[in-house]
This record gives sequence, C-alpha cells and structure tokens, in this order.
Amino acid sequence: MNKNLLGVSVVVALTVLIIYFVNLNAIQRPAEQAKNDHWAEQARTAPENFQLVCPAPAENENSIATDQCKRQGQYEYDRQQQIIDHKAQVSMRNAAWFGFGLGVVGMFLLAWTLHETQGAARSAADTLKIAQDTLVEAKKSTRLEMQPYLSCSQILIRENTRVKGKEVRTHQIIKIKNNGKTPAYITGSATSIIASLKTVDPWSKSKDVQGRFHQSWYIPPNGEESIPMYTKYEFERFDGGKVDASQINIKGRFTVFYTDEFTADGKEMSAAFDYGTGDNLDFKDGFASMLVGSTYSTTETDKPKRQGH
Repeated sequence: MNKNLLGVSVVVALTVLIIYFVNLNAIQRPAEQAKNDHWAEQARTAPENFQLVCPAPAENENSIATDQCKRQGQYEYDRQQQIIDHKAQVSMRNAAWFGFGLGVVGMFLLAWTLHETQGAARSAADTLKIAQDTLVEAKKSTRLEMQPYLSCSQILIRENTRVKGKEVRTHQIIKIKNNGKTPAYITGSATSIIASLKTVDPWSKSKDVQGRFHQSWYIPPNGEESIPMYTKYEFERFDGGKVDASQINIKGRFTVFYTDEFTADGKEMSAAFDYGTGDNLDFKDGFASMLVGSTYSTTETDKPKRQGH
C-alpha cells in the first residue's frame, strides 16, 4: 500500500468520526431534550392530566393511599422519560461500538504504517548497501586503472667479476619500468639464484643464493630505474682464479617490493621476474644482456612488509 492510499484512509476515518459526534451532540441530543421538555410541560399544564391515577392494590391489601397516586400526565411523563433514557442508552452503546470499530481501524492503520516504515527502512538499508558495494567496486576499478604496473625491461651483467678467495661476485643491473599511471616507491628487492661454474668439469654448482635487500627507489609513471644487484657465489671445487661472467651459468628470480598511493599502511606489493644467462652472453662495453623470462606480479594483493637484510 502506498502512502497516498494510507493518507486517504486516515482522512476518511477522521471525517466519519467528526460527522458522527456532530450529529450526536448538535442534532440528536437537542431533539431528545426538546421532546423531554415538551412532555414535562404537557404533564404540568394539560387539563386532562390533573386526574389522579392510583395503582391497583394487590390481593388482600387495603386500598392505596392518596399520596401514592399520581396524575395521569405524570405517568405519561415517566413513560416518555423511560423511553428517552432507553434511547440514550442505545445511543451510548452504538457510540461505544462505533468507537471500538474506529479503534480497530486505527490499530490496523497503525500496524500498516509500521509495516510500511519497516519496508522503507529496509529499502534504505538495501540502497545504502548497494551504494557501499558500488563504492568498493569503484575503488577497485580506480586502483586497477591507476596503480603502477612494473615490468623488467632489461637485466645487464658485467663481464668482469670480483674473486676473493673461493668467492665470486657478480654485478647485475636490473632495469625496472613503471607502466602505470601513478608512482611506485621501491622498498626493497630479493633474489633466488642457482648458478654453476663452467670452467670446472663437471660444472661446479654454487650454493643457492637467496636474500632480501633494503632499497629505496622512486619510479614515476612511464619512468624507468636501474637497480644494481651484487651477488656472491661459492662454487664447489673452485680454488680461486680469474672468472668472467661468461663462464657462469645463472638461473634466477628477482623480486622487487614496492608501495603506491593505494597501499595500506604496513603493506606492500611485489613483482617478480625470471632471468638467466642463456647459452652465450654477448658483451659490449663490458656488459651483456641476460634473458628475461616470465613476470609474476602480485600488484592486486597486499603483502606484509619484510625486514631488510
């Protein structure tokens, strides 16, 4: 039921109630009072009503005393008064039932109003929930459109290595590009590398190299940054000597950790890139490009920050 129908029902009920009580107080009661006054005046002044009328004595009783007799008009007045009193009682009873009926209608209208109010409240709550869900989806869409997207454009390895005892250290340069519309703030990087030395037969394997490094870099939208990485290897059966990067077979994964304008406090995101030396490295000006393979991006998932090493 709509609000217009509810308002019309209330107006009709109030109108009927007003008409009933106006008719009762302005028409019926004055008419009954006028009739009552007429019978009283007639009983007092009409000549034919002066005759005394005495009730018949009961069996085995003496005659009725004169003070127990009434004039004929008084009897008629009493009879009319009883009729008026009875009509008043009937009118009061009808008014009571009418009021009860209106009360029932009022309770129904009240319950109806409460039901409609609850429905409106539920609709408002549903509308608010839809608005909140829409806002969440809008934020997600905005983030997906505006967030930084990092890719590895190139990984260079320096031809010369640094050998200290049985340790071999290489120098790589990781070029990270931001393809998104907002800046990326680099918070660190991590490596996971498996390497072997070709000059030892069979190839000498190195212990797995893993580590997390604290770094701070700023990459603007469509910008690129070169991140240096120094890696230390300890090869089996290697007793030292000169080693070039071309003599080392490397397979690794480089992970860069970063935040952006959408990242919550205490959270960060990451992007990982597979790379390797391949069969041959073509060195120019002391550096050669390594092979860059698959990219693993977690830009849609926040991760806890890790402590730098």
